[in-house]
Order: sequence, then C-alpha cells, then structure tokens
Amino acid sequence: MISGLNAVFLALLVGLSANLILRAFENRQTRRELCQATSIEMWHVAYAFYWKSQEQIWRKQYHQKVDAVKLARDYESFRIEARVLEAKLDANFPGNASWLWHGAVDMLGVRYYRLTQPKKRLNDMIASHGSHPDDAGRITDPKVRALFLRKEQLQDDVLVKKTFEEMLLAAVNSVRAEANKLDPIHL
Repeated sequence: MISGLNAVFLALLVGLSANLILRAFENRQTRRELCQATSIEMWHVAYAFYWKSQEQIWRKQYHQKVDAVKLARDYESFRIEARVLEAKLDANFPGNASWLWHGAVDMLGVRYYRLTQPKKRLNDMIASHGSHPDDAGRITDPKVRALFLRKEQLQDDVLVKKTFEEMLLAAVNSVRAEANKLDPIHL
C-alpha cells in the first residue's frame, strides 16, 4: 500500500513538474511573440507616416502643391498610434524602449511641423523637445538622453532624419533584446 501511495505521489510530482515546464515554455514563447509583434508594429507605425510626410517634403522641394490637409489627418492618426505604442512599450518593456520610441516620434513631429507650421508652433516644439538631452528626471539613462537632439540641432533636417532612423533602430533593438534575455528552460 505504501509503494502504491509513493507511485501516486511520484506520478503527481512528475505531472506537476511537466505542467510547470510546459507553462514556462508557453510564457517564454508568448513573450518572444510579443517582442516580435511589437518591433514590427514600431517599424510599421513609424514608416507609414515617414513616407507620407517624405512625399509631401519632396513635393515642396519640387515646387508642387503640398496636401497639408491630408498630411494633418495622417499626422493625427500617426500621433494616436504612436502614443498608444509608447504606452505599450512602457508597460511591457521597462527600460529605454519607450523613450527611444518617443525620440523617433519627436523627430517625425519636427519634420512635420517644419513642413506645415514653420513659425511659432515649430519653434515651441523645438524648444520643448530640445530640452530632452538635459531631462535626467524623466530620461534616466544618460546614453539615451545623449541621442536626443538639442534645440539648435533640431534645425537641421538631415540630422533630424538621421536621428529618427537611429532612435527607431535603437528602440526596435531594445525590444528584440528582451526576447534574447529570456532564460532557456532547463530539464
């Protein structure tokens, strides 16, 4: 009778262990999928607006009519998607991903305002976003703060475009690094 109880206890223990291993594997897999889906969403949201605004920038450069009304609607949609994605990054990826994403979005905003609001509103935006390099209270990582452009640097569209690309890539890499940090399951 005792060996029968031992066998039942051993079977329960093996079953519980297998269940824990299976759950750990599923949790890891879910986290990897979240990392992958989020990094793809970042690329999609950023470049969907980037190319819409870039087309209008080219139109202006070639002295064609800029469709400011359509671009304003596109920017509004982009800002909503970008803000929601920033909240998701903040909730799911503690660390730098949300601030890196914030910086990439800021760069697109500066380009948009330069094209559509080249006066006081652009200057106000540059003054606000140009203070991020010194904002140690909110952006705690000095390496991330150093990626943000200062007021005078935000006047240079080539530098703004380059910084957008760098910050987007850094944000995506930060999210993807989370997937690589997942511990393997040891049996």
